[in-house]
Amino acid sequence: MTILFVCSQGKIRSRTAEILAVRGGMDARSCGTDADAIVPINDHLVREADIIVCMEAHHAVTVREFMHAKGKTIHVLGIEDIYEPFAPLLVATLAAKLNATLPEVSQAMTVIRELS
Repeated sequence: MTILFVCSQGKIRSRTAEILAVRGGMDARSCGTDADAIVPINDHLVREADIIVCMEAHHAVTVREFMHAKGKTIHVLGIEDIYEPFAPLLVATLAAKLNATLPEVSQAMTVIRELS
């Protein structure tokens, strides 16, 4: 199962989630919806993802514009762009919000957090 995490720039929220998920044994990628994102969202990333996790609702709107988004499971976490990379509150918020819809991802992130 491949998870695609999406935020605006692809460098703080989604990148933090991707790295935590990968370190927890998950197959994950991250990208951003802005044109100048570190890794801009593209059809290949959307096509390869089994699950797409967006940080905000407007990211999900952008994801749905891609042809291969049809039929994909898209989750919106509602996490604002107010954090620094790997900030403890960001990590805790990601784990808590993911626990409601993707508990296996949340659990993987929590294990890594506890080992740090």
